[in-house]
Amino acid sequence: MRVGGVAKVIVQPENIEKLQELIKYLKAENITYKVIGRGSNIVFEGDIKDHVIIKISQIMDELT
Repeated sequence: MRVGGVAKVIVQPENIEKLQELIKYLKAENITYKVIGRGSNIVFEGDIKDHVIIKISQIMDELT
């Protein structure tokens, strides 16, 4: 398995509404994305350079 790589875009929405808007936009534009929490101990399979990484650590408390 190849490990490593760099994502071009990492986004941290400031609230749930911004997260919803972002995901709606990405789906409408057919842009691949991955959602991560705090981001520790993550290994992605394959190339992620064309993915948008959405980091939700700042709003995780709002989601529960």
